Amino acid sequence: MLRALEDLGDPATVTRLAEETGLHENTLRSHLEALERAGAIERRRSDVQARGRPAWLYIAVRDPEHRERTGFTRAMIRALREESAHPDEAAIRAGEEWGRGLVEGRSRRGRPERQVLELLDELGFEPEAETNLRIRLTRCPLLDVARTDSDVVCSLHLGLVRGALRAAGLSDDGVTLAPFHEDGYCRLDLQSTDDTD
Repeated sequence: MLRALEDLGDPATVTRLAEETGLHENTLRSHLEALERAGAIERRRSDVQARGRPAWLYIAVRDPEHRERTGFTRAMIRALREESAHPDEAAIRAGEEWGRGLVEGRSRRGRPERQVLELLDELGFEPEAETNLRIRLTRCPLLDVARTDSDVVCSLHLGLVRGALRAAGLSDDGVTLAPFHEDGYCRLDLQSTDDTD
């Protein structure tokens, strides 16, 4: 659906997207909401004068910084696939180093779990804690790339969390990441240091 919006280029109504994708309008609406939350599309009111309320228009987000980041990430993944027999494992190791470096450079205040949540928020994941051990990542900073290379991108993000937890003095045993678990969310399951939370 996002590719259909990108191909159209111009803002499109749900009706137009239904024609382009062959999906029912109600199905489209739930996916559009998830894409909007993820920052991949924008929604705006049509300025066309017609009876009733103006229709919502949807357009893919295309900013130069985002395109640069996406292009760089795709190039790095391509290189990783060429150089490694197990690119997902290499991505976890790279993510662990990244996460450690980000936490080690921060001032320590408050609970370590809260520090890791704040870090994920700063990186653009917009985390929502369901419980102490379960977090929804409601936005992916690399969503465009994750759609085609989720094995590497999601492994990188899993490594990031593991490295950040270790650097904050917590255990990373049992930490898992379920990509695109529900309605566009990724589910992050953490293991507490004493298994009691």
